[in-house]
Amino acid sequence: MPIVPFLPCWRASRADVISGRWAAGLLLLLAGCAAPGAEITGKAGGVSLGETDAVFFGGPFVVITSSDLTCEDLAFIRQNYEDGVAPYEADIGVLQLTWVAGEVTPGLKQIAPDASVTAKVLSISDDVFVESDASAGSVTIDVVKADERVEGTLAGVTFEDGTLAGSFVAEWCLNLREW
Repeated sequence: MPIVPFLPCWRASRADVISGRWAAGLLLLLAGCAAPGAEITGKAGGVSLGETDAVFFGGPFVVITSSDLTCEDLAFIRQNYEDGVAPYEADIGVLQLTWVAGEVTPGLKQIAPDASVTAKVLSISDDVFVESDASAGSVTIDVVKADERVEGTLAGVTFEDGTLAGSFVAEWCLNLREW
């Protein structure tokens, strides 16, 4: 929890507050920064994301997870996975958006298997790995700040067994990159 709670995207330490460095955080607030997080409605691939703070971007990926994954945990993210082979050793639920061209770009993009953006839900439960691909939907990226954050919304992201929609603010993650 930040000591300066009205600055959600800047975590002030006690030393920052005592030394007065917290004032730099105020500039972040005035610049309109947003804390990482997502509110995603619906269920797909057996995964309900709901509200989560575990939202990251890097390289061609935006990753929203219902699990308590950190950036360091996301080194397993790829464009393609081996059928039935779990890429991670714990139970997780992940929505993965992939920009085929190699980097997340602003604007409205359609989501489909042959579109410039694809979406998949990854579910690992009791060592059973299920990968579900979206057949339709869209993503709108409103803000791209390189090596910092991406903000956007999802609409009608349709899977065989459900639909996802919502908004997100993703923080940059070095472990998300093209392989």
